[in-house]
Amino acid sequence: MFFLYQDIFRIYEQTYQFWLGALKNFLIIYSLFWFFIRGQVSLIIWSFIILMLSNFLGTLLYHKLTYPNVTIQIGAFLGIVCGLLLMLSSRIYLVGYFITALSAMIAGKANTNDGLLPDKSGQIKTLGSLLQQVCLGLTIELVSLWQLHSPTALLYSNVYHQAMLKDSLPAFIVRLILISLFIISGNLIFSWHLYRLYSAKHNSH
Repeated sequence: MFFLYQDIFRIYEQTYQFWLGALKNFLIIYSLFWFFIRGQVSLIIWSFIILMLSNFLGTLLYHKLTYPNVTIQIGAFLGIVCGLLLMLSSRIYLVGYFITALSAMIAGKANTNDGLLPDKSGQIKTLGSLLQQVCLGLTIELVSLWQLHSPTALLYSNVYHQAMLKDSLPAFIVRLILISLFIISGNLIFSWHLYRLYSAKHNSH
């Protein structure tokens, strides 16, 4: 949300890549945390299989679909939002994970090939991932301190698989906070991104 103020760093459309980089990092890092805390270590393997599958399908669709296409970008963004909402449920977490990962892959491809982004999009995604890790870590610490009266309680359960935290409310609160932030900031960033796309299209005509 901070990077929406484009006059500060003059990054314009790069803001959307920044957000996508943070989103992909959240899918990987939080899922590791979540499955460890629930004692479902085997699902970590499936989460990586799903991630690779979404990348594979996204690449196939990239060759099948015509870019740039604003309709594709809107559909991909809506897919991301729907997938994030599905991830709030423990039972269909992996379904939401797959939808979010696939949609993010398609959104990234469409965004990179819209002719507006500079070559530094990869660096911007990395920066988004880095800042998201800081955000995730601080959120875990604060929620642990608030709910469990220890800033490292959730992190310890990640290592020792404490049974009392297998279905912990604090872990769900962390997910809820971050998904809410992604949806709110994503809507603001994507709205600005569409505005820039339509403005560039109008100017080209």
